[in-house]
Order: sequence, then C-alpha cells, then structure tokens
Amino acid sequence: MPDKELKKLKDDLWHSADILRASAHLATNKYGQPILGLIFLRYAAILYKQYKEEIEARYNKLKGIRMEKSIKEISIEVCGFYLPPEAYYDAINDAPDDANKATLVKKAMTAIEETNDKIDGVLPKESVWTACAGGRAGSALQNRSCI
Repeated sequence: MPDKELKKLKDDLWHSADILRASAHLATNKYGQPILGLIFLRYAAILYKQYKEEIEARYNKLKGIRMEKSIKEISIEVCGFYLPPEAYYDAINDAPDDANKATLVKKAMTAIEETNDKIDGVLPKESVWTACAGGRAGSALQNRSCI
C-alpha cells in the first residue's frame, strides 16, 4: 500500500473512531471494541463474498438430491464460516439513514454468533452498541467502507 493510501486509511480510521467516541460518549479505552467489530464485519463480508459464487454453485448442484446440504453447511466447508444475510456489511451500510445502524450491527453480530458455534459469545454486542444507538454509528459505518 503506498504511503499516501496508508495515511488516508489511518486518517479515516481515526475519524471514524472520533465520531463513534463522541456520539456514544465512550471513554478512549472503550471505543476500540465497536471499531474492531465494524472492521470484523467488513472483513467477514469481503472474505465471504470471495466464496459466494462457489458456495451457491455447490448448493445448486446438490439441491434436490440425496446429498443435499444447506448453504450454511457448504459455506463452512468452503470458507470456514457462514455469514447470514443480515450480517452482510453492505446491507447494514446501505440501510436508510434513519435506520438504527447500531441495532443492525448488534443484530448482525448476534446472527453471526448464532450460526457459527466456534465464535458464540465472543463478538461485541451489548454495552458498546447500546451506547452508540443514539449516536452517529452510521457515520462510522460509512467511513469503514474504505477498508
């Protein structure tokens, strides 16, 4: 990554953190969790999207036969995890501005945990997103799109 792009990424990350911290009234040591949660959602969406065509092709090939498998089973075999539609980063980011994006993120984290046993109970869902619910979590999400 060229220095100019790296500086822009760094500036965007700090700007997002500042927006989230200011709107949620979080202490400096508390806003890392929601920022890392957003980065996780973005990374999971990018990784899952890379395998989505293969997953759908295998699902359609096995559909209706004795060896039929669910999208979740195939996803776990192909890329190691299943990303439910409500956890797609773009779906959260593209939600209307009046949508409570903090609630959407919290639901996405919950859905990921419910469909992936290995990470059940580890994603940030409660206190940090509740604090962000009245703030500008949507602005922080939009700034994450550069990642």
